[in-house]
Amino acid sequence: MSITSDEVNFLIYRYLLESGFQHTAFTFGLESHVHQTSINGTLVPPGALITVMQKGLQVWSCIMSEGPLFASWPLYPQVSEYPLSLMPLSLAIRKQNTDGSLLDEKDIPHLSLVDAVMHAPLSTRPSKTKMESTASLQTASDVPEDTRKNDGGEPMDVERHMSSAAAAVDFHPSKVSILQGHQSEVFTCAWSPTGDTLVSGSGDSTACLWKLTQDGSHDQPIVLPHEPVGGASQEFSRDVTTVHWNLDGTLLATGSYDGVARLWTSEGELKTSLVHHTGPIFALKWNAKGNYIVTGGVDKTAVVWDVQSGEVKQQFSHHKAPTLDVDWQNNSSFASCSTDKLIHVCRLGADRPIRTFQGHKVTTT
Repeated sequence: MSITSDEVNFLIYRYLLESGFQHTAFTFGLESHVHQTSINGTLVPPGALITVMQKGLQVWSCIMSEGPLFASWPLYPQVSEYPLSLMPLSLAIRKQNTDGSLLDEKDIPHLSLVDAVMHAPLSTRPSKTKMESTASLQTASDVPEDTRKNDGGEPMDVERHMSSAAAAVDFHPSKVSILQGHQSEVFTCAWSPTGDTLVSGSGDSTACLWKLTQDGSHDQPIVLPHEPVGGASQEFSRDVTTVHWNLDGTLLATGSYDGVARLWTSEGELKTSLVHHTGPIFALKWNAKGNYIVTGGVDKTAVVWDVQSGEVKQQFSHHKAPTLDVDWQNNSSFASCSTDKLIHVCRLGADRPIRTFQGHKVTTT
């Protein structure tokens, strides 16, 4: 088999998502263009990258020990004459017919990435057409327990948590509403304080307002297009990365990858665009009073905006790496965290953080 660079990138992207590295996965996915590939992610089970690595280690372990890989895959005695880095795999492993004769390589089926990470034998798997037609209907709880285990028979950490969550809550299909409308992956969502409107932000450069009723029904969403804004960087896409409602649910703020924060009414009317960041915005929050918004960006800054005027109230440039999240303590003080592993507590009017927390060994999100 062979694995393309697109498939390797997809496995890494999925591993980052499953491990909880959402910001890293977002950046890696954008730069590697994983969403432009033809890989059907619904056919790739959780933990695929670990599965491929485990299988590869098992193969090489068998080769170096000159033990049998499978009953029908003998290892040639001259294998030990080659250094690991130079040994041709075709010399190490040859597949035999049942009569002992070597099988012609052209008769060996080509394995794709999906073949490599699925556990069922090729002969028992459904056809590709059938798999693709049912993939969109399959959920994590539909996958048999034994197919969510690694070769050692024990669930991986990520899969164990997913399996436990699936087993803990069993929703009847009639109780689930599926909201479809975005043309790309959905990065974020938030309920309005009123409880009947959900906003979602997507990689298709839109946010959607979904009005839901008590029975779960909904009309077509109100689409909030994130058009190019004068003065903003045109180097980046306009993926919607973060959303937040004000306290009474009358105004919505969205942050996007072009570094612009946009303010909308609850009916989807654009009120103003806040342009100052020189890189993507990953976080924004309203204060409780509703007169200020703080935004955090890849440009290592946190910016407090005066909502009434749409002007910058104060910029805080204390981090040495991208600002990943922000949150208000009260109406004039907030905390920000960054990939520099620091948490700064800042107050409007102060030139330096009023307090800094240090202790995390990895990125704080």
